[in-house]
Parts: sequence; structure tokens; C-alpha cells
Amino acid sequence: MAIRELLHKSKLNELEKWLEVQGYMILATSKNPYEVLRAKKDKDTVIIYCKADSKEHLSVMDKDYGLIKRFIKESRVSPGKDIALLLSDSHCECGMVIDDGWKYCPECGGRLMA
Repeated sequence: MAIRELLHKSKLNELEKWLEVQGYMILATSKNPYEVLRAKKDKDTVIIYCKADSKEHLSVMDKDYGLIKRFIKESRVSPGKDIALLLSDSHCECGMVIDDGWKYCPECGGRLMA
């Protein structure tokens, strides 16, 4: 089965870079039109899908749930970070690292700081 609404589409490039840091090799996607990312490390293959009617989220296989949750957790700013970093234009008040162009935080729904 697949887990939907866990990973936002805007995080795909960030996930790809994070997987490379974790030692995964990014592979070409298969001929499946819904496959958007394929990565492999040893015998573990991670495949991320995008449903045709999905507007905001990607699908993740059950076996990869823990890995994707770890990515999401590490993508956030920890409470011990410098307050100046939290108040910069790349972070929300809740600590979520944000992408340029977002008007509202996907985590807490709050308006992003300018």
C-alpha cells in the first residue's frame, strides 16, 4: 500500500538531495508515468509516486514511511537553533523550513514572515 499526504510536492528536490547525502544513488525513473523519484542504496529501493489527480502531495510506499518521516523531521528547524535563523525569510514561526514563493506554511497554516 501507499501512504498519501505525507510528502508535499514542493519537497521533492530537497528529498532527492537528502537521499544522496544518506548514501542513496538517484536512478532514472521507470516507464511508469506516476513515478517521480527512484533511489537505491544497497538492496533498498525508494520510489516516490505522484497520483494523476494529486494537487499537493506525493505517495510513499509503506516500507519507506520511516525514512520519509526522518527526512521531514530533519528538514525542520530544531528548537535549539539561533532565533535569528527562525526569524529569517526561509523559516516559519513554527520552525518549518519553507521554500520561496509560499504564502502560507504547509505545516501550521500560518502566514509566512517577510
